[in-house]
Amino acid sequence: MNISIRSRNIVVTANCIFSIVITVLIIFASTNEAVEVLASFGFISVFYFVTYGVSIACTSALSLGSLFLFSLGFFGLFGIAMTVFGLGDITQFGTLGISYNWSESASRVVVQCYGLLLFAYNLCLFYRQVISKKVSKKSKTPNIPITERILLSKKAMQFLFVPAAIFLAFASIQVLYSGYLSLYIGAARGILYRLGSLSYFLFTASFMFFISSRPELDDFSKYGRRFLFLSFLNSTQGVRSAFLAPLLFYFWYGKYRFNRRINPVLALIICLFGIPVLGAIAYIRNNVTVGLDYGGLFTETVMASSSSISVLALVYDYGLLSINDSYPFILDPIVRLCLVVLHPDVFSLGNSIELNLVSNNLPNQLSYALAPEQYLLGGGLGGNFIAELYEFGVVGIVLGIVFLVVIIGWFERIADVSVLASYFAYPFIRHLLLMPRAEYFLDTYTIAKFLVVYALFWFLVAAYKVSAQKKGSASA
Repeated sequence: MNISIRSRNIVVTANCIFSIVITVLIIFASTNEAVEVLASFGFISVFYFVTYGVSIACTSALSLGSLFLFSLGFFGLFGIAMTVFGLGDITQFGTLGISYNWSESASRVVVQCYGLLLFAYNLCLFYRQVISKKVSKKSKTPNIPITERILLSKKAMQFLFVPAAIFLAFASIQVLYSGYLSLYIGAARGILYRLGSLSYFLFTASFMFFISSRPELDDFSKYGRRFLFLSFLNSTQGVRSAFLAPLLFYFWYGKYRFNRRINPVLALIICLFGIPVLGAIAYIRNNVTVGLDYGGLFTETVMASSSSISVLALVYDYGLLSINDSYPFILDPIVRLCLVVLHPDVFSLGNSIELNLVSNNLPNQLSYALAPEQYLLGGGLGGNFIAELYEFGVVGIVLGIVFLVVIIGWFERIADVSVLASYFAYPFIRHLLLMPRAEYFLDTYTIAKFLVVYALFWFLVAAYKVSAQKKGSASA
């Protein structure tokens, strides 16, 4: 949606004033026991949808800020809104044999934390759109495809596509027969599983290198669809986000590099049919027959996806449970590379007591504390980056979201300028979209693996150039 700079400034300024007023209202309602929790849920729902609408109007539906807000809704606030309308109850949480109802205090704290998050986001949006004089500029370097890198990445994807597809199909069949949790138990990971997983990882890295080579639209569409196909196969194992994140990245890159807009009708179709498909995938994961009509499946899928917000309520009601509190939860992704290097045998086990003794990962620690037997069988509660920030109180939440918005703005400015930034565009955006149900930081182990492949690709490109030069000299 394109609006004039003057209109945009008016909208953002009005939204900033609205944010101040409704944040004060939310704090009052959530701290006053005379006000029902459902009213607080209503206030935060209005705050969210206004913020999301302003973000779309002033940037676009496919800007990183808007995509982050969509993810924040899909993995949390949509469930609160549906609770307000009586379409479900987000405060009733059940998984891993745990039956848990949020306490009234936890409900109020959840509203306060998300209210502060949206308030900080809107202040950053006001600063970037109205106060800051900086203008985001695209690279002055012509967006010319880099031939050698494109050829190499194409060949790699062509070579890896079939084995990766076979592996993902095999993994999906394994889930049908052995259950979803079998994928998370180290003993079940044989050599074929590891080789197949490696082929999918290398295909993903090849696609990332392909993106960093500034491909033409036709090539991007062709290989992007292959990537989406493998991502869909991966999602059939029961991981709903395994297709959602790549799909949104595909749309984002098309808009960011080629200014290709998504058809509103297509977006509506994807929402109406894609969300129930994600719900059906969850049934496949649990080896349960789908017994709901379309409306029931749609509602249940949204509520199930929103259950990630319950992690924050659990942290409030049960405390920061951990058998290894040597460092804050938020730092676990940063030190993970060192931990994997020092304890490779422990990390190869998957879910285990030993893993929790050497690391301090919030989803693992919380899952083990509340449902140890299910955790050791491969189960988990999932994460929530706001729950990690909550360890540092109000200051942590506000500083965390301000830092995040700064990083988003910085990344959008350099993603088409820096080769390394464009290479990491997919894992960065994927992590951004999954933060409401995952960790705050992208873990260093993942970064290191992709950097190794990145260095290998550059070595192969250099070797290709040397070989081409020798052939040219010989023919001359």
